[in-house]
Amino acid sequence: MIAKLLKLGWHSWQESLAFRLSALALVPLLLALPVVVLAIALIGTWISDTQIADTLRGNLTGSENYLAQLRERTRQQIAQYAKSEKLAEMLDRQASQRDFESLLDGKVKEWGLSYLILAQPDGRVIASGSGLKPGGRLPDSFVLRQARIGISNAAIERFESDQLNLFIPPSATSATALKSVPGEELRASSATTLVINAAAHTPLAVDRPEAILIGGVTLNGNTALVEHVREIIFPVVSHMAESGMIAIHSGDMIVARTRRHSESRPVLGFIQPQEIAQAVLERGQVWAGRIVRDDASYTAAFSPILDGEGQRVGMLGVALPDQAYRNNRLVLIASVIGLSSLAMLAISLVFLRAGRGLTGRIQTLNTVMSSFRDGASHVRVGPLPPADELGRLALSFDQLLETINDQETRLRVRNDELVQMGQALHAQHSRLNQVVAGTRAGTWAWNVRTGETQFNERWAEILGYTLDELQPVSIRTWEGLTHPEDLERSREALQRHFSHESSHYDLEVRMRHKDGHWVWVHDRGAVSEWTTDGRPLWMYGTHLDVSERHEAEAERNALLSRLQHLSSNVPGCLYQYTMRPDGSAFFSHVSQGIVDVYGCTPEDVSEDAAKVFDLIHPDDLEATRASIMLSAKHLTPWRAVYRVRHPVKGERWIEGSASPERSDDAGVTWHGYLRDVTEQQQVREQLKLAASVYAASHEGIIIADDRQRIIDVNPACLRITGYGREELLGQTTALLDVGRHSPELYREQAAALLQNGNWKGEVSIRNKSGECVPQLWSISAVLDEAGHLSHSVTVLTDIRQLKAQQDELDRIANYDALTGIPNRRLLRDRLAKAMAYSRRHGTPLAICMMDLDGFKPVNDTYGHGAGDLLLIEIANRLTKVLRTDDTIARLGGDEFVLIFNAPVSTAVFDRVLETVRAPVDVDDAVVHVSASMGVAYFHKDLDDGDLLLREADQALYQSKERGRNRYTIFVRPDAVTDAEAAK
Repeated sequence: MIAKLLKLGWHSWQESLAFRLSALALVPLLLALPVVVLAIALIGTWISDTQIADTLRGNLTGSENYLAQLRERTRQQIAQYAKSEKLAEMLDRQASQRDFESLLDGKVKEWGLSYLILAQPDGRVIASGSGLKPGGRLPDSFVLRQARIGISNAAIERFESDQLNLFIPPSATSATALKSVPGEELRASSATTLVINAAAHTPLAVDRPEAILIGGVTLNGNTALVEHVREIIFPVVSHMAESGMIAIHSGDMIVARTRRHSESRPVLGFIQPQEIAQAVLERGQVWAGRIVRDDASYTAAFSPILDGEGQRVGMLGVALPDQAYRNNRLVLIASVIGLSSLAMLAISLVFLRAGRGLTGRIQTLNTVMSSFRDGASHVRVGPLPPADELGRLALSFDQLLETINDQETRLRVRNDELVQMGQALHAQHSRLNQVVAGTRAGTWAWNVRTGETQFNERWAEILGYTLDELQPVSIRTWEGLTHPEDLERSREALQRHFSHESSHYDLEVRMRHKDGHWVWVHDRGAVSEWTTDGRPLWMYGTHLDVSERHEAEAERNALLSRLQHLSSNVPGCLYQYTMRPDGSAFFSHVSQGIVDVYGCTPEDVSEDAAKVFDLIHPDDLEATRASIMLSAKHLTPWRAVYRVRHPVKGERWIEGSASPERSDDAGVTWHGYLRDVTEQQQVREQLKLAASVYAASHEGIIIADDRQRIIDVNPACLRITGYGREELLGQTTALLDVGRHSPELYREQAAALLQNGNWKGEVSIRNKSGECVPQLWSISAVLDEAGHLSHSVTVLTDIRQLKAQQDELDRIANYDALTGIPNRRLLRDRLAKAMAYSRRHGTPLAICMMDLDGFKPVNDTYGHGAGDLLLIEIANRLTKVLRTDDTIARLGGDEFVLIFNAPVSTAVFDRVLETVRAPVDVDDAVVHVSASMGVAYFHKDLDDGDLLLREADQALYQSKERGRNRYTIFVRPDAVTDAEAAK
């Protein structure tokens, strides 16, 4: 039965045009509709998931940034107040406990802190603003250790309940817990506590007592904090502002979260699932997925919270309700599927009806032609509506029958005319081809009704093909090569032309080149033939390759983006200054940097600029006003350097530059910048040179294909590498390899490009002259529509100068500016290494604290310049006396520290004293000084280098009491003799 049906169907297909047209009419409904439905479902799901994932990542990043800003603000508050003269004065005069508590309590309230404590370097409490009793010892932490060595720091740290009580009394802790969500106090207080902890060492003089200022904010039960974060990262007008959640975890336990659904179920103390804790706390990854809270499904993300030592102490979580997204996705997909189904059904019906009408009219023509062939010369087709090609064919056929007798005579005459017309058309066609070839334009012809298209060879050449490679061609050929995003714009432009809203179809679209990249094409055309009922029939047009113009526009936009980014980081302020016709002026726009330049805010000068002129130094005021008036009169650029009396910084030098233009109301508007050049005033020539070097410096750019073959470079790259353009094009980036990098580096680059789309790192290249140049490379991948690597863009930044600057900064940070020997910072590092070596190998280690005797009379008698020369000479002598394994450092003034690794005997101390006692030639005089030294020996049970220095300092004090010009070895209470201590 099935075989007979198939045979009958095949016979009908071969014999019946009506059957074929009917079958083709059903193709969109039976075949295309399932594909369209599946594609819409997949695309809708992907768009929805991508939208919520992007939203979630943005919210998590916003929450992390807020905690980082809160931590930095707390650090800056503590560090700034630690330098205050008020605090130093109270420490000097040993103010009363009540005065300290009143001072610290005021700062706690002002800054919104949970505690503020003043303690000794060993952590013993001096006073606090939270009710702690003096004398207690604070728990050791990373922040406190950093403050002891002079580094102000802030970090999120985790403390147990008994440790937290050392910062905040239990009564204050309870009071804080009562401010959280009702019903959650017990569970929140039972967990370990997360604290934003900050500390700074007070920068006091040598003769002042040392102290550390510690302050922080507790995160447990801090509902106000997480609510504030939610107000920042969630839009107020969206449902996420009410349903989105923020949570802070100590370990894997929630200790603070927003109030959403908190009345229905207690959530503080809730333990997160094991897979979340493993991913975030154990592996340090960001976890994202779905969770269930309060009987509702959420899409959530968690990231680790790190303390100052990089340990993961908790998690930060953000959650969004995903029910609304799923509902919207289902509604959208269902709507689009319904509309697509209706469209497919309508197309099938239209095709079916059109096919039946067409076959019926063809059958009529076939019948008349058969009768005429059989000799019935009187038969006529008659009217065959509608008046399309077939209708006109029927009328023409009737006329042909009526005029067939005299047509032969006319054909002979017409034949001669056609020959002449053919020659003229051939000449015209030849000229037209020459014009088209000269304009390098591709041409096309399109039958809008049937889809038939005709292209010339240039049309295919623009896309890298030959015309034979595209055969058979139709309108589907153009649609398949055009970018999907541009197809809809093209349909809209065509519809406007077909409805006579525009005289021409004119659009720029992207078309895929044979090599895979996109080519910008200027597509223009117009309908030249219309059907009798006003519908478009034949349309003709051209294609012009405009890719070079688009590349130029992209380069211009990139340069504009870079300029805008640089403008946002320009020191000083950018402004727009307007002078009215009556002579008054105001700043129509000015950046926030005006506060640093003049000491006033943008609001102060938005209506009247008089306040700015009040701050200009009287000696420079008239010259500055005159230069502005001269610029306004001749519309010449304004540039001036003058002084201002800043209300906070005092007298400062300001440099200004602007370009004027005349406004419509006869006023003048300047666009320019102002910056503080006080420090640069003395070295302006050097800055001009540096500015010219900077203006001439550009980053090199290499564009390569998927095989790393170089296809384009910019002039800066040629300057950096030393190669010519033709020498680089077609080569691979391996041409620049110096042979120092392992294959793992290139595998890492390839993996990063495929996984993340970019790679950034430091590499060394070899230029044409053979020089090895360190570079910072930033490589970005360009993918095609299939997600495969199409091109790569490499940005080269020459970092030789940056590395030299880093070396110079290291030298400034670690060596004394006057003598060139190590300073206090480098001393601590070398002392720690020497102690570790001595403990590991069992070798002796001696620390010597040394002051110069009689240094002050040299300063008083000969001046500070002579004192500096004396210090330099002493440092040079001691450097020569010491071995290469020993260290000499200057702490400040005439105070030195010497580290002796494995000293053989105490004779080395006598040699130091003898070296210092030798006379020193200073200017035109000879001065004599001696040294007092205190020596402390390291023992393996000692872990604190500061304690070893204090022991040496005590021994130095004994040397001074015993008459100076000697050394004293510190003897610990359990020591018997100096000799035994030396051993």
